[in-house]
Amino acid sequence: MKTLEKLSFPKLENEFLENILRQLVNQHTVIQMFFTRQPSFVFSYLIIHIEKNIDAQELQQNKWVKKVRKRYQIDVYFIYSERLHHRFSLGHPFIEFYCQPSAIIYQNKELENPLIVKRDWKKYKKRFNMFEDHFHHDHDLHLSQVQNLISEGSSNSVFTSYARLIEYDLEYLEELYSGNRSASLNLDERITNLIEYIPDIQKYFVRNSHSKYYLIDLFVKAKEASINDDEAIYKNEMYEAVGIAEQSLYRLIEERFDELKTLIKKGLFEKHDVVCQIDDKPEDVIL
Repeated sequence: MKTLEKLSFPKLENEFLENILRQLVNQHTVIQMFFTRQPSFVFSYLIIHIEKNIDAQELQQNKWVKKVRKRYQIDVYFIYSERLHHRFSLGHPFIEFYCQPSAIIYQNKELENPLIVKRDWKKYKKRFNMFEDHFHHDHDLHLSQVQNLISEGSSNSVFTSYARLIEYDLEYLEELYSGNRSASLNLDERITNLIEYIPDIQKYFVRNSHSKYYLIDLFVKAKEASINDDEAIYKNEMYEAVGIAEQSLYRLIEERFDELKTLIKKGLFEKHDVVCQIDDKPEDVIL
């Protein structure tokens, strides 16, 4: 068994996090770890491939995860094996880029089912296009519903439909920037979290308090009015403000797709063997 003292993660250059990961490897079934260092103004990514979903959920809630994110700008994401392989099979661009072999800083050779990315852009292109097309297809369906409601003059229903479309956009931004969606959080919380990755979002959602946004409050009131069968209380001019916010999110999603596409095509990860120091002897991970 690997001892805490003999396992190291030199690419991290972070003693606090290294100590945590040593304990993690000895206490849980960790299959792989992927680390990508980013420029100082954005998050670096540490993706930890773990065997069971229940362990991934529990570990994601640990206080040290938030501490590392805040103090060192390292975003730690626990993902269980079945989900990781499923997202890879779908061509998820976040997984494709951040789980390249050159990003591996730890791999347990005694465990089965590691993720090994071998395909090049030519082989991956079709899956990327299918993944992006799926987003556009469902987005267009949501938008078509909104436009139909506008033409019918159903004001309150327009805003509740816009709320679903905005939520759909936020889900994709979360997936493309963090690899995981925050379905348990409300829209206000999800916007606030995404601002850390995409500061430009602040331009499109005006705060009406420290943790609330004007447009999201509008959605809540419209939903309540629809449930209570109240009269429409919003004028058509409000549609323009909501539409601008939604189109801005849509543009940010397209930009992120283009960014990941470029990064994957260029293969910006360093092409070198990944080394994990085990038992005081450097050992190449066999990929």
